[in-house]
Amino acid sequence: MEPTLQKYRIPLFIASALFVVWAVLALMDFKNYTYLGHELDGLKVSQVDEGSPMEAAGLQVGDRLISWDGIAVENTKALNQQKRSVPGQTAVVVVERNGEQLELTPVYAPLPGKFLKGNYAVLAMVMVFLLFGVLALISIGTRAAFFFGLFAILLGGFLSRGPYFASEILRNIFNVLEIWLLLLSFVFLIKFLMNYPSSRNWASSRTGKWVIWGPAVVLGVFVSYLFLFMPDSTEGLRSMVNLLLPAILLFYFVWAIVLMMQNYLKASAEDRKKKGLGLMLMGVVLGFLPIVIGIAVNVIDATVVLPGDDFYILFFTLIPLSFFLALRRGTT
Repeated sequence: MEPTLQKYRIPLFIASALFVVWAVLALMDFKNYTYLGHELDGLKVSQVDEGSPMEAAGLQVGDRLISWDGIAVENTKALNQQKRSVPGQTAVVVVERNGEQLELTPVYAPLPGKFLKGNYAVLAMVMVFLLFGVLALISIGTRAAFFFGLFAILLGGFLSRGPYFASEILRNIFNVLEIWLLLLSFVFLIKFLMNYPSSRNWASSRTGKWVIWGPAVVLGVFVSYLFLFMPDSTEGLRSMVNLLLPAILLFYFVWAIVLMMQNYLKASAEDRKKKGLGLMLMGVVLGFLPIVIGIAVNVIDATVVLPGDDFYILFFTLIPLSFFLALRRGTT
């Protein structure tokens, strides 16, 4: 590995170990999670689980949420300031149904085992991302491997979630940190694809650096200032973040797909095999396919439950696996 990058290996190993600890703390906190059993499409109820506290309270599909414990549902800032619910606690929920407002009083229940399994699946995915990120740094000494390692470790850190903090200040700090981890993981995904199977000079140019880093850094700085120095900011500014974050992530995601396709189409048949480019594409397709199918089925009929859907997220582990194997193949 290049000397300029070599010095970052130990700090990244330490960060990976901290993310593992963070994930374990999240695991220990699972017992404190609560459950009401409903899903929303915007402010409208799209699903009410059979036998759930919300069903017992009388919530119906199509109801529109008005307020929660006396706070308007549009006021996300005030809602986020509320303490975490505990099993046995009663919520006061006002909904609109057929032009009338109804008050419901569901009682929070402990999180059912089905949902706990989904959380375990996420933590398993965290470990896979961290594992292949560290392995890339240890066993492959290329610049591309370094960027892949950063992508996998930072995304694993974002997914590790961590425990709940009662302090709003601490929650804001770690929320900002999570957003930075997510944004930078996508930046390094682009950097990786710009350097594998070969380096692109444009990525090192001034314009290239601005395009690659600019959106993530600008949004990260804005979010940091908003949450850490303007905690009483208006709802409009927070809504802006809720719109900008997915938009910028979509920008990086589409860019990554385009780069992968370009790398594959421009390579000869021999290079595709030697560099594992087909393997990378297959990993991405298989990683996203079950999720896409699940989303499509949910859009068509939200009442349909696919078998094992809580574990579809584990297919995402095929992405770091296929990328790592491609790197190993391409540098052997």
